Amino acid sequence: MIKSQVDNLHAPEPTTTLDSRVQQGDAQVINELPPILEDDQQTIPAITAQAPLRTQKITRKDFPQSLELNQHIAHIHPLHEENSSAQALYILEIPSLPEISQHLNFLIHSSDLQNWQQRPIYLAEQINAQGCFIKYLALLGAENPVQAIHLMNGFTEQSQHHLAAIKEIFWENLAENFTDFEALFYSYTQKAALIWKSESYTPFIPAQLFQTQKFIQFEESPADFKTPLLLLKDRQKIRVIHGQKRLRLSLTESAYPYFLLERHHGVSWQLIQNVITQLESPIDCYQLYKAIQKHISD
Repeated sequence: MIKSQVDNLHAPEPTTTLDSRVQQGDAQVINELPPILEDDQQTIPAITAQAPLRTQKITRKDFPQSLELNQHIAHIHPLHEENSSAQALYILEIPSLPEISQHLNFLIHSSDLQNWQQRPIYLAEQINAQGCFIKYLALLGAENPVQAIHLMNGFTEQSQHHLAAIKEIFWENLAENFTDFEALFYSYTQKAALIWKSESYTPFIPAQLFQTQKFIQFEESPADFKTPLLLLKDRQKIRVIHGQKRLRLSLTESAYPYFLLERHHGVSWQLIQNVITQLESPIDCYQLYKAIQKHISD
């Protein structure tokens, strides 16, 4: 299943019924430098805005203790035990799948637990203060994108994490894929519509999807944790063009920021080699990516 999905990594974004600020999606975000938000997207509040989480009085005895997620049973826990009667945000835990906590946090908003499947699910990439990927965050039951942004931001702040981007996806496109990290990545990339991204956003790719050995040797400029990898999808394999120094910073991250070029778009190893010989060392990832893109467009 995963191999077939690699071929569709850049499939067009699905059509949604969202308003104009989210319909544009981000089908090209992987193959382009991080775009600047359009003016109409700015109607969604900045992620750093400090807004109180909405609360509503729900007695614990009337509140359901579990929820069905496809064939799995998720237990519902208040975000704060000491204030459980007034919490609008709850954590979902699936005892039969403890391993999913390595790649996904599940939350649900309690405004309408009976009809959450009819509402969009908000799916985000969580990062730490250095910009490293932590895991995905899924929020069920939010009433609208603005509320989702505030609820998810409030959750991540408790762990001193941040949100890199938030997308909207429907349950039918997530139900079969949330238990597997790679499958969740493809759903996030192909089936979800972008509603918000941080400045200079770069998407993340699971480490197991690409080969870490660098194919063409050249001197790279210094890297930090926000430096993306430059990858080439060559048939069924994804290889590193630029990123040796970035990978050396940490080999234990589950996902890395990346730009992706594709062979069937006219990018060959010979073309990459020719572009590299025209650049001065050390070569910066963004510089190389722009140069290759310019060569293709010319």
